[in-house]
This record gives sequence, structure tokens and C-alpha cells, in this order.
Amino acid sequence: MLPWIAFIVGIHFIGLVGIFDDSALYVLAALLTVVAGGKSIWNFILDLYTNVKLYNKVRIPFL
Repeated sequence: MLPWIAFIVGIHFIGLVGIFDDSALYVLAALLTVVAGGKSIWNFILDLYTNVKLYNKVRIPFL
């Protein structure tokens, strides 16, 4: 699941609390947004790591 989809779905659960009178939707919203944020941060770290590995393998002679 893409992180931004989980974030948007999680935010929409907050609006459903008043409709369904179920405060557990706050917990579900928090879980989805935390997972989305963690996934985004993890993807960013992996992108940095792979870009550094590629940079170290490909050396430009004049730099």
C-alpha cells in the first residue's frame, strides 16, 4: 500500500467518528497515519542508501 493512500484513509476515519459514534476510529486513524509516516521515512532512508551505493560504484573521472 502506498503511504499517501494510508494517510488519506486514516485522516478520513476522523470524520467518521461523529457519524458512527465510535471513538475507536480515532485509534484506527492514528495507526494508519503513523504507518504511513513510518513507511515514508523508511522509503526516504532506503532511497538515500541506494543513491549513496550507486554514487560510490559510478565514479566520474573528472570529479
